[in-house]
Amino acid sequence: MNQSLNYQKQTGDLPWAGAVNARHICGAFYRMGRHEWLSAEGWRQMQGDGITKVIDLRNPSEIHRREHDPAAPDASRAGIELVNLPLETPGNQRFESMAVPYMNHTGLYQLVCEEFGGPAACGLRRLGQFARHNSHPLLGRS
Repeated sequence: MNQSLNYQKQTGDLPWAGAVNARHICGAFYRMGRHEWLSAEGWRQMQGDGITKVIDLRNPSEIHRREHDPAAPDASRAGIELVNLPLETPGNQRFESMAVPYMNHTGLYQLVCEEFGGPAACGLRRLGQFARHNSHPLLGRS
């Protein structure tokens, strides 16, 4: 099932075309589900709101266009850097038994900390560096 087809906008969602669960967190940080849901217009809207960097917290094998995702040309992302900063390591049985096919609840971040404390700490340090440089990152992990 494609979550984006059934998603109903919530109070506080940002209006970027195709975005699912996109919200401003605080300061320079935003969050959203998969960036593959964005249309070309959504990428332009995001850039218009000052987003200069998308930090994808998924493993590389999880990042791909799916059947129902819009075919947004690479040019629509001009001026927005994509950074992959995975929080976990593939193959962890405890994690995968709870979080595959995707992390669908923020409560699972405790499991990430328990199983992947080192990589998660490194990732948080890098996020702090992005914030100090005012790069307006958008975080994605769904």
